[in-house]
Formats: sequence, structure tokens, C-alpha cells
Amino acid sequence: MTNEVNEATEATETTEIKEVNPEEKNLLTACTLGSIIGFIVPLVIWILKKDTVSVYARKFMTSMLNFELTILIFWFVAGLIPLLGGLLMSVLFIFNLIICIIAFNAASNHKEYKFPIIFNLLK
Repeated sequence: MTNEVNEATEATETTEIKEVNPEEKNLLTACTLGSIIGFIVPLVIWILKKDTVSVYARKFMTSMLNFELTILIFWFVAGLIPLLGGLLMSVLFIFNLIICIIAFNAASNHKEYKFPIIFNLLK
């Protein structure tokens, strides 16, 4: 039983990426910080740089953009719910802020991060 718990813990930890150049690191941190205010910054960075960066950076930016688009969809749905919509939108904002801070930390430390609750809209 203990061995299974240890294996599960190891599977959820972020893994360190050895080769990330400083420009890609700056792009990833800008992508995560820009996503705090919405999906526009990650979208612009993804459109401009998706073909010129490493596989790790492309995967990270695509996951970040998918996460932001998923949050946007949840915002629209929450806005349609009377009375509770404002509360749900506040919870989504706080959740987005927390995930963006965690992703920023992972990007600045050259680690992979698996975003929770994403719809894979972009590949």
C-alpha cells in the first residue's frame, strides 16, 4: 500500500526540463503573467511564437491557452446563472490567479506543469 502511495506521489510532481534558453523562459513567464488578466496575452504569444520555440515551450503555451479558454467558457456559463453568477465568477477569478502563480513558478524554474481542468481546444 505504501509503495502505491509513493508511486502516485511521484507521478504528480513536476519534472525539471534541462534545456530551456532564456528567451523561452521569458516568453513562458510573460505568458503566465499575462494570463492573469485574460487569454489575449497567451493567445498573441502562442500565435507569434508557436513555430519558433521548443516542444516544451509550445506544449506549455498551448496548455496555458487551453486553460485560459476553459476559464473563459466557465465565466460565460457562470454569467448566465442568476444570483450565483457573481459568486461563481469571483471563485473562478481566484482559482485562475492561483493557477497562474503556480504555472509562473513552474515556468521560471524550468519545470513542466499540468494544468487542471482544461478542454484541449488547441493542439
